[in-house]
Parts: sequence; structure tokens; C-alpha cells
Amino acid sequence: MEKLESTTVAWQAERAAWQAERAELIRQRDQLDSFCQRLAHDFKGAVHNIAMLAEMLAADLPADSSEEFRFGFDLLQRASYVVSHTVSNLRAYVSIDRRPLRRGRVPLRRVVADVLDEMISQQPDCAEFIVTAPDATLLTDHDDLRAVLLQLLDNAYKFRGEATPRAMIRVDRDSTGLCLEVADNGIGIEPQYRERVLEPFERLHSRDEYPGAGLGLAICQRVALRHGGRLELATSELGGLAARLWLTSPDTSAHGSTTP
Repeated sequence: MEKLESTTVAWQAERAAWQAERAELIRQRDQLDSFCQRLAHDFKGAVHNIAMLAEMLAADLPADSSEEFRFGFDLLQRASYVVSHTVSNLRAYVSIDRRPLRRGRVPLRRVVADVLDEMISQQPDCAEFIVTAPDATLLTDHDDLRAVLLQLLDNAYKFRGEATPRAMIRVDRDSTGLCLEVADNGIGIEPQYRERVLEPFERLHSRDEYPGAGLGLAICQRVALRHGGRLELATSELGGLAARLWLTSPDTSAHGSTTP
């Protein structure tokens, strides 16, 4: 009896220690997330002002400005865009788990159109981007879906090949839940790097080749985990990357046609 009581006391002590360690880790994580959120918020306004000033000055450059002078302004504009994009993605990444999950009926094509409008407003060349999506309504969180599509479509356009950039969106269901796939005809990702790029700030290319901070797929992965699912990367039938977001929450479903 004494041995049983001793074992129980020891188990309770270990459990209490584990709970205290877990609570401390959660506290540190929340503290780091809060710090990143405040830092991103403070930087966003400053970067936005720099970008606007550079754009205004570039528009008023004298016609006889030297090539070096124009190059400097172009470099300033591109740098401000990269920093602004990075700050926005950092805010998106740290805020995913900070808001409640609100599921509702979300028209897929409407969200895709909204995302494309935002991309074109920031990069007018995106108007050439061809995206097809099914006429489907998803029972999911609107903001999470928009965040995933923004990252996947932005990547599909950014990492394009020589052909006109294309992306094809599919929605499928099986016994485990819903699968949202975005397939493109870009440069793809080699199989040996597909796990690595799901981690925050992991990049396979230099910023001179492709701008960005390496947060896009990490955001998608975090959204998938939040919905009890996963993110898988594969080679698409278009020759580029196929990103498959599995949402295994029991009340996640799709309604409507799944053909473009």
C-alpha cells in the first residue's frame, strides 16, 4: 500500500512538473507571438510611407536623370515592396492562432477573385495570370481560406516558368474530409526539399532571384494544422507544384460543382 501511494505521489509530481513546463512554453510562445505582432505593426506603417514616398519621387524624376539615379529609385521601390510583403506575411503567420475559428459557407470563386484583385493591385503584371476554380461553396473559415489562396497563388505566379503562368484549383472530398488543391505550371519544388520549405523562413532561392521571406508555405501549413489537417506538396499535372491542403475537421464540407 505504501509503495502504491509512493508511486502515485511521484506520478503526480511528474505530471505537475510537465504541466508547469508546458504552461511556461505556451507563455513564451504567446509572448513571442505578441512581440512579432507589435513589431510587424510598427514596421508596416513606416514601410508603407517609404514606399509611397519612393513612388511619388520616381514619378517626378526629371527626364534627364542619370541611369544610376533611376536605378537607385527602382532599387528603393523594390526593397520597400519586399519588406512590406515580409511584414504582412509575418503578421499573417503569428495571427493565425490568435483569433477564433469561424466556419461559414464561403464561395470559392469569390475568394479567388478577391485574391487576384489584390495581387494585380500590387503587381499589375499579374493580370496575365490564368486561374481556374470550381463553382464550389466551402464550409470553412473565410479568412483562413483567403490566407491560403493568397499564399499559394502568389507563389504560383512568383515561381513561374517561361510559359504563361497558370494555376488550377480543385476541391475533393474523401472519408477524412476536404482537400483543396492548387496546381501550377511553375518551376516546382524537388521532392527532397518539400518538407524543409514548410518551416518558417526557409528559402530555396536567393532574394535576387525571387523576393520573399519564406513564410508563404509555413502560413498554409499552420492553417492546415489549425483545422486538424495537413499540407502536402507534389508535382502537378501542369508540370509545376501541386499544393494540397487537407482539412479533416468533422464539420468541414464542400457543396456544389467541383469542375471549373
